Amino acid sequence: MIVRVFFILISILFFKNSYCLDNKYEFENNTVELILSEKINNSVKFGLYFKLDKDWKIYWIFPGDAGSPPMISSTQKGYIQNLKVSWPLPHEDYDKKARLTTRVYKNEIILPVKMTINEDLVENNKVPVKLEFQICKDICIPITTSLFLDYPDKNYVDKKSQSLLKVYENKVPQNLLKQSKFKLKSIKNIDDKIFIKISSEEDILIKNSNIFAYVIGEKIPTYRNLSSNIEKNEISIILISESISDVSDKDMTVFLSIDEENYYIESSLKLENNSKNVINNNTLTIIIISFIGGFILNFMPCVFPILGLKITKFLKQIEVGDPLKLKLSSFYVCLGIIFTFLILAIITIIFKTMGISFGWGIQFQEPIFLYFLILVLLVFSLNLFGVFNIKMPKINFSYLSDTKKNNTNIFFSNFFTGIISTILSTPCTAPFVGTAVSIALSQGNYITVLIFLFMGFGKSFPYLIFVMKPNIINFFPRPGKWMVYMKFVFGFLFIISIFWLISLLINHYSSSKKYNPLKENGWIEFKHNEVKELVKNGQPVIVDITAKWCITCKINKKNVLDNKEIIKILEEKNIKRFRGDWTLPDEEILNYLKYHGKFGIPFNIIYTENYKDGIMFSEILTKKNFLNTLSRAFP
Repeated sequence: MIVRVFFILISILFFKNSYCLDNKYEFENNTVELILSEKINNSVKFGLYFKLDKDWKIYWIFPGDAGSPPMISSTQKGYIQNLKVSWPLPHEDYDKKARLTTRVYKNEIILPVKMTINEDLVENNKVPVKLEFQICKDICIPITTSLFLDYPDKNYVDKKSQSLLKVYENKVPQNLLKQSKFKLKSIKNIDDKIFIKISSEEDILIKNSNIFAYVIGEKIPTYRNLSSNIEKNEISIILISESISDVSDKDMTVFLSIDEENYYIESSLKLENNSKNVINNNTLTIIIISFIGGFILNFMPCVFPILGLKITKFLKQIEVGDPLKLKLSSFYVCLGIIFTFLILAIITIIFKTMGISFGWGIQFQEPIFLYFLILVLLVFSLNLFGVFNIKMPKINFSYLSDTKKNNTNIFFSNFFTGIISTILSTPCTAPFVGTAVSIALSQGNYITVLIFLFMGFGKSFPYLIFVMKPNIINFFPRPGKWMVYMKFVFGFLFIISIFWLISLLINHYSSSKKYNPLKENGWIEFKHNEVKELVKNGQPVIVDITAKWCITCKINKKNVLDNKEIIKILEEKNIKRFRGDWTLPDEEILNYLKYHGKFGIPFNIIYTENYKDGIMFSEILTKKNFLNTLSRAFP
């Protein structure tokens, strides 16, 4: 090793193994050459062409823990007026002993260069260029040399050099935000690791070995690639550093290589905080959002079918006039609600772990689930009409009472009421519900459980009031014959709900499963590729994703989307209207929702020339908020 270093130093000092031939420099079987691609007026495009011998390497512009990249400059002041070097993505080297990570080029590389020349200084059709670079094998050797670039009198194109240069220009990273194939889903910093998730609208069929990433920024340590993984339409990349650093608020650029297609994301990108800090700093916000979302579900149209069952339970408690039973029945409803939300959290975690794509409310796309609900609601309705009484087994709750007499068992009926109430509310996506579910489906398991738990507390809140203050029952109307008639009214509500569920079930067996949106006020059937093409060409587009089981969607359509006044405004602004039907499973719609970070419906978005990534509307539409969003889209 020492002997080799000595001979290399001698060779550099006496120039015996290195020499410059006009536009080409050679050193120990390594060469670098300037190859002219084209000259247009006083602008030239050329390649800095390195051919490297075995085990030799040069460095990328961001070399990592060691090394210096090639640098081009003028040998004479004012010669070069403008200079731009493009950098294809390099390979990554990791020295385990030294624990150093470097990004290097090996074998062969061309760095595309654009340069504007001051023609008044050109002599003999040659432009002198100063080149400095490090070339490394066992050690790194700094080299400085002057090369001469050919500069023809007239405009010139070398097709062979142009073709060769094009290969490496295609390897230069492109802005990820200006293409539609991939989208950055999330990027997090946890201790010594950075976690990057990239999503695609289609399943990704490439090898993990063809994926890597670099994170570059001032005061950001060097991160090397630890692992990458592909699950259907999502790529996960993990980078690791030799030190633990919080880089969450620092400017940075992320470079990505996916199956030899290279991208970058602008330095304005900010990493999410360390997951521990996210929990510490944002737990209260997450809890509030989840709680409000769960509370709102009590008043959404989706839970109207169960309204009769809830009120009937309270009427029975009024009739009995026992605050303790009211307290117990309310408590058991709360248990049923929270239990169901925790089951949903477990299912969510299992699906995420298995890489299965799903969304909020998709159980209404399953015939077995609809059969089950129809049967349950039929039993409840017949019970309300007095056809039969449901008798639950008795359990001794005497320890909850001042007396030792057995209380009537109210656990099962109220617990089951809480479960059914929660299940029937799942097709609804209110503003806070959508936010909470989106966080739950994109964060860690701890956050997922936390979100669903507090959504359960939120939905249980009206019943918790009766648990804490059972004497509120005294403010309700006193029992009377009117209660008998109310039971029949609520029974008919259940019958209406059953017919609604049957209509959903028919869709699974109908020869024409999807409705024809073309008949609905000029709406076009949703096709994501058509939407992308129109948006790319500057055409304003609005998208409505709906389903027959989404009652909120129906209200949105009736009050806003299919309103004659709104339709007229959309037509005046030449906005193309696309409507997607998610009544039955549809992978294209599910991936489209996930692409926009949404996991439930209703979903409405508008694209314009100024907002090619789209502006999303609120889940509950009113004319006022719809027109406000339109004003934002068309400033």
